[in-house]
Amino acid sequence: MASVDAVTLRPTRASLKVNGVAATEFPHLGHREEKSVSVSVDPRPLPPYVPTEPGLSQRFGVLDVPLQREVWSPSRLEAWLKCPRQAWLKQHLRADDDEEMSTEDIDIRIRGQVVHETEAAILHGHGVPMGGEITTEPQPLHLGPMGEGRAGWDAVLDFLQQDVHWLGRHNAVSVHRTKDLIDASPESWQAHQDGEIELPPRGRLARLLNADLALEHAAPVAMEWSPRVESERSVLLDTREGDEATGFRLFGYADRVDVVVLPDALRSMLVDQGVLGDADHETPFPLHDTPRPAQRLIVIRDLKTVRGPDSASAGLRHMRCLFEDLQLALYARAWELLHPNDRVIGVGASEVGESTTHYVELDSDLAALSEHLSIGELTQVFPQHFPASTPSGTTTTSFRRWMAERLTVAQRAVDTAHQGHVHPTPGAHCSYCAVAHSCDVSQYSGGDF
Repeated sequence: MASVDAVTLRPTRASLKVNGVAATEFPHLGHREEKSVSVSVDPRPLPPYVPTEPGLSQRFGVLDVPLQREVWSPSRLEAWLKCPRQAWLKQHLRADDDEEMSTEDIDIRIRGQVVHETEAAILHGHGVPMGGEITTEPQPLHLGPMGEGRAGWDAVLDFLQQDVHWLGRHNAVSVHRTKDLIDASPESWQAHQDGEIELPPRGRLARLLNADLALEHAAPVAMEWSPRVESERSVLLDTREGDEATGFRLFGYADRVDVVVLPDALRSMLVDQGVLGDADHETPFPLHDTPRPAQRLIVIRDLKTVRGPDSASAGLRHMRCLFEDLQLALYARAWELLHPNDRVIGVGASEVGESTTHYVELDSDLAALSEHLSIGELTQVFPQHFPASTPSGTTTTSFRRWMAERLTVAQRAVDTAHQGHVHPTPGAHCSYCAVAHSCDVSQYSGGDF
């Protein structure tokens, strides 16, 4: 059986510096330069073991009846990438080992939920509807009602007072969380609720608000956005070049979608370059063809709660979202399919920890403007890892090729399920697999058949 442990799927500082497009072939499983190897082009899900004895097929994970599912979410697809057997056991058989979550895991989950709901409260105060799209002219957060004095911070505190009832309690966990989120003691939080004092903007949530207000060229237009059409709660993605028979329906929620709002001088520059234009289109922005002018430029964001981060880990969760996860690419293409006049030019993770950084991987067509754009901390790693051409040789950008590659990976996951392949993919992840007791090849239960 094959394993991915020998290739670099999770990006590191060293692997990101290696020029992967210098490999003689693409896709590849890593290109070596001196002492380091580049990030591998994602080969998952790995193919099943083909036994010489037909009777062993079922034991190695081939079902008689294929699994049929029309609508997929990014998290469900990512489970099939990691290990089809684990995904089958948990998603279809619902056979999950009964293991309680650790206190540390619960703390991270609660903190992440509070961060997401705080961002929603801030954007709601800006006029962005939950699950929908803004209908008025988009404007950056600092120019709207949340940028006036204490309005943004008051919206955060009002949300906490109404919905986070454990805040300010005197047990050790609540005291720690209150200090972390708003830098307040239980006594000062109670005094604020009684109207005796005004809490100053401090703590993790204040730094999130300040980072949001600093995005001067990014106007939020949607939060918890779900791709859907009038008759369906999902959208059909186009996943392979020239093959209209493939594709799958996507359902999920994108944390935040922004429109890039540019000064007139920068906008004129992009019009001259053919990036922006006023023409209306009925077909989506081309994924496998030469880019065309778009009316609006879009950034898709995913909020991630992180520990720290320290200098060694800052930005790596963002890179994992680009190279290891699927949702940014899937939501980016879904937005383009439902908004034919838009082009997604940036995606990234917003790492919310002791500090907040909105990372954005920027399309190379806007590289010349990177010094003038205030849409987050810009990265440009795709030109080193994805060729600026389609598989058929058409000129495009590395950003577009990345999106196409991630869609191809997602389609392979769908095909694996539909073909009834539920084989295990052994590796380091077996040591913390939730269904380790139910899998013959897990390292936890002995490893061998």
